Amino acid sequence: MTRQDPDGKIVPGVAEKWDISDDQKTYTFHLRKDAKWSNGDPVTAHDFEYAWKRVLSPDLNPASPYAYQLYYVKNAQNYNIAADNPNHVKDPNQVGVKALDDNTLEVQLENPTPYFLSIVSFWTTFPVHKSAKDNAAWAAEAKTIVSNGPFKIASWKHSNEIDLVANEHYYAKDEIKLKKVHFVMVANASTELQMYKKGQLSFAGFPTGEIPTEQIDVLKKTNKDELRIQPTAGTYYYNMNNTKPPFDNVNVRKAFAMAVDRDLLVKKVTKGGQAPAFGFVPPSILGEKDSFRKEHSEQDFFKEDAAQAKQLLAQGLKEKGMSKMPAVTLTINEGTGHKKLAEAIADMWRKKSGR
Repeated sequence: MTRQDPDGKIVPGVAEKWDISDDQKTYTFHLRKDAKWSNGDPVTAHDFEYAWKRVLSPDLNPASPYAYQLYYVKNAQNYNIAADNPNHVKDPNQVGVKALDDNTLEVQLENPTPYFLSIVSFWTTFPVHKSAKDNAAWAAEAKTIVSNGPFKIASWKHSNEIDLVANEHYYAKDEIKLKKVHFVMVANASTELQMYKKGQLSFAGFPTGEIPTEQIDVLKKTNKDELRIQPTAGTYYYNMNNTKPPFDNVNVRKAFAMAVDRDLLVKKVTKGGQAPAFGFVPPSILGEKDSFRKEHSEQDFFKEDAAQAKQLLAQGLKEKGMSKMPAVTLTINEGTGHKKLAEAIADMWRKKSGR
């Protein structure tokens, strides 16, 4: 529906304009009539309605891991969550997204959501071509993927490379500067960096890959004109399974959170200019009138405190009837950066908890 310009400002995408009701709960998107799929079919409001309800469908297999991003929409969460949900909505027509005609999409929200126009620039809300209805594996091969962005897939060698070419049906095709984009899938961060240095890659690093953390300080000196470190709206965190002991005890969870030295992590481990996170919402997210973090200080939540962490852990374990902390399994993403962070945090937990 929308897209972001180079400065992160929301601008029209497939929707050329929109209306917002006085109560901020109904958005009416007016789609541009020249929006087309890569096969030449028109992009319609029906494609968006189908895509959003498909993401939310409790019958989708595998289930969409990003379905929660549509929970702002009326009845979306209760439609998506079927198991053990007394408020489950079985009828998808009760979900607050409806195509009024080919070029008009009405969206009703549960509550006013100031950043909703940003939400509809994210890929979870992208439309899906009607051909997906008859092919569950439509996204598995280049020949069956019908897209509507500035590029389309020309070839896909699984686990190896992907070639994109300009989409001649894109409504803003005159803005496309590249004729072709070649993606190489590299599993090892050091290999990726070496390929970049040898001229085999034009770009290396986030979001498509990873720069070895031990190389960042070196690159700041040797490749300072090429290295770009920019903020991103994200928070790195670990989930604790609060349905199983001992993490079903709030004091144990607090102890583990307080034992982490975030400042040390960003200075000695990640080294990429990250900021210590004491709250889930990052600094770049908007609040009601200003940035969320200016309106709600992250220091309102808790502060690191090794001494208190030990006390809380002992208290929590006692409440659970445990004499010592059991073995903990930490599951992480692949990649050297994730591994180094996990090792550093695990060491902090061991030392500062006294366990």
